[in-house]
Amino acid sequence: MNANLLVRFESALNRINRIGVYLFVAFFFSFLTIGLKAYADDEVVLKIHDPAPVCGIGATVDLTLPAVTEGSTPGLIFKYFLDPELKSEISDPTKVGSGTYYIMGNRVSPVGIVVLSVYVEIIPPSVGGIILGASDVCIGSNSGLLTLSGHTGKVVKWQSSVSPFSTWTDIVNTTSAYAFDALTQTTQFRAVVQSGSCPAANSASATITVDPVSTGGTVNGGTTICTGTTSGVLTLSG
Repeated sequence: MNANLLVRFESALNRINRIGVYLFVAFFFSFLTIGLKAYADDEVVLKIHDPAPVCGIGATVDLTLPAVTEGSTPGLIFKYFLDPELKSEISDPTKVGSGTYYIMGNRVSPVGIVVLSVYVEIIPPSVGGIILGASDVCIGSNSGLLTLSGHTGKVVKWQSSVSPFSTWTDIVNTTSAYAFDALTQTTQFRAVVQSGSCPAANSASATITVDPVSTGGTVNGGTTICTGTTSGVLTLSG
């Protein structure tokens, strides 16, 4: 065979081999890129929504409700823990009290694990308490301080009522004390207290009894008597 022809044939063959290698490398990295993108797009998503606060002594919350993990990657297997190190699993995640817990979302294939915290709040019920400072006062010129005690929650407002004590009038005051003055009739006071989202509660009422102004009146029956006379009647009127 002609030597020049052989050289040209080998050169063409080498170029074909190099093209094949280039194509293989190109396809390989193309598939690798597609595979990595698919893996990145398929990452585990765990979304946690803290449950709404619950009112009541001894109340519990169910962490397994779908609303808690709504929006997470479908098909995740959830586990519930007391600690971020995932050493202490919750024995019954359907009944937990106040505190911070940890939810692990586990995907079997392709493998993926995400852990996030969830906060549970149990609110004590509202307790109205009692009002200290009830007293008797003189009509018109009077004042005094009422103090709320033994309550649970924040003071929303105070209220007052006069005879026959069937309706209540709101007083703008969110503190635990209320100063009254210049009362003209017997009045009852109470506070309205609310603990978080729990229903509000009224305190026991305190009565400020308003007495009329003292008047001396007139004494009748005055007379002149002789020495030694020891009896007579005096009458107070007015």
